[in-house]
Amino acid sequence: MWGRKNPGDAARDKQGACGPSFQESLWSLYQEKLLPLEEASSFHAFHGPSLRQADFGSKSLVLLLGPPGAGKTSLLRYLLQEDYPGLRVAPGHGTDAVTIVSQGPRAVILPGHTVVLDPSLPLASLGSFGSAFLNRLVCAQLPCSVLKDITFVDTPGIVAGDGPNSPRGYDLLEVLLSLASRADRILLMVDAQRLDFSAELSTVLRSLRRHHRAKLRVLLNKSDLLSAHELLRAYGALTWCLGRAVGPAVVESPRIHVGSFWGEPLRSAEQRNLLETDERVLLRDLRVLPRGACLRRLAELGRRARLVRAHAMLMHTLHAALPFSGSEAYWQELMGHFDEICVRVCCEQHIWPGDLPNINSMKAMLLILGPSIVRSLRQSHLTSLNGMLNQDLPVLLTTHHRQTSAKPSTIITGGAFSSFDGSFMWLGRGDDGQSDDGQNAEEDEEGERGKDVPWAVAADKPEFDKVFSSLSPVNGKISGSRAKLVLIQSRLPNVVLGRIWRLSDIDGDGMLDSEEFSLASFLVRARLEGQELPTRLPIHLVPPSKRVRQPVESIASCGEVEAAESVDNEPVQCDH
Repeated sequence: MWGRKNPGDAARDKQGACGPSFQESLWSLYQEKLLPLEEASSFHAFHGPSLRQADFGSKSLVLLLGPPGAGKTSLLRYLLQEDYPGLRVAPGHGTDAVTIVSQGPRAVILPGHTVVLDPSLPLASLGSFGSAFLNRLVCAQLPCSVLKDITFVDTPGIVAGDGPNSPRGYDLLEVLLSLASRADRILLMVDAQRLDFSAELSTVLRSLRRHHRAKLRVLLNKSDLLSAHELLRAYGALTWCLGRAVGPAVVESPRIHVGSFWGEPLRSAEQRNLLETDERVLLRDLRVLPRGACLRRLAELGRRARLVRAHAMLMHTLHAALPFSGSEAYWQELMGHFDEICVRVCCEQHIWPGDLPNINSMKAMLLILGPSIVRSLRQSHLTSLNGMLNQDLPVLLTTHHRQTSAKPSTIITGGAFSSFDGSFMWLGRGDDGQSDDGQNAEEDEEGERGKDVPWAVAADKPEFDKVFSSLSPVNGKISGSRAKLVLIQSRLPNVVLGRIWRLSDIDGDGMLDSEEFSLASFLVRARLEGQELPTRLPIHLVPPSKRVRQPVESIASCGEVEAAESVDNEPVQCDH
């Protein structure tokens, strides 16, 4: 059951989140039918550089936002279940860097000037923010199974003063909006004890409301510090703050998840079931993001096409209103009626107001660039764009559904997702009789000499044996449901307890004997004392009776088959 490789992994490693044919089709449509109109209407002068091929075939991107100290970096460490290069978590410590965490052959930190040149990342547009920003942009790469199909972006805390004149040297708000346009999911972290939204954070949320509201999820972090009554009040206050921040036009607030997103014990076990249930909903949402990556790329291309059409029609209307030798005074007068021109274009060209660019931003850029930027629109460009929206994209969507119906699911495995299915996998073979093949010990490099290494748990084993005997073992072993009665008292999150279970169930039978239970108790105690769990058991932690054995597959492969099967019936979320 455990330890088998997912048959779709090899194909997925070659193709990525989007299949090559689908990626190439989107890229061809953009080059042939959308890019010419962008260039003809000076679209890039107002809305950033053109797209690259990586924008259509890149992995799913998750953006972390929030005020300082909300727990963004701790969440990322919790999801990966390991440290990435450059990670630092300390009380009162805030970072001024935008950190991209992605898959790589080895642990390394890439500078920002290199990141924008990487063809595998859809971040070339960040180069337009200048060297002041690129000096604070880094990419931390490491070999991690979680990052196989997803990339995370950790951002600085949004504080008062962030904006065009920020002491950071760059406009953080514009950087965040640029990243949000390429993100598949946006996680807003909020401290349950500090529900304060600065004006700058409110500005970001209002900007996200227009095109990216479906991507947004709110995480009420550190909820274990509150009682049930205090948590209820904090949830209501957060809902009110979100409504005030994003404006009264939003009828439905974003989905809010409560939890304590780090690997430390819960401060209060009063809401443990609630916090863990909401955490699993969040993990399930992130876990299936790669399955809908292709559809989100198609939706983003359609949204961009409608924006380009609205922009081009505005430029064409302004060009038609200009005399052959227009003066600066006439241009200023024309800009004074820009709002009326936008309304007229919507009525005459049947363009929805929601497809228009930001009117105030476009007007400000027109005043700076002058009438020379305005160009006429060729009818062939518009006809080609309408054909892409009405014919090419629907046909491509139908073809994609037909081709992917027989392909295996693409999901995230490893890290916090490694023990994820319909039940607590770390419980082993309990009431349902199913076996969880756990983490097996690493083969000793010195072979038989490993027998002479003292067992680190031996001194504490008599104490653990008393607890083991009280659990009424059958044939010298206890099931996972029995072990849960003791291990859950540590208040450690289920993700951490899952790792401890897989490390301790050395023979992979889904049950614990006295030595394995002593090892599990020893690891729980070590984690409570602040020590990190090993990825694989060192020889001094392996019980002496289990040191002579054949090596088996490591934990990296555990759960991949079950993980794929468990999400076959989960809906794919495509955010438009």
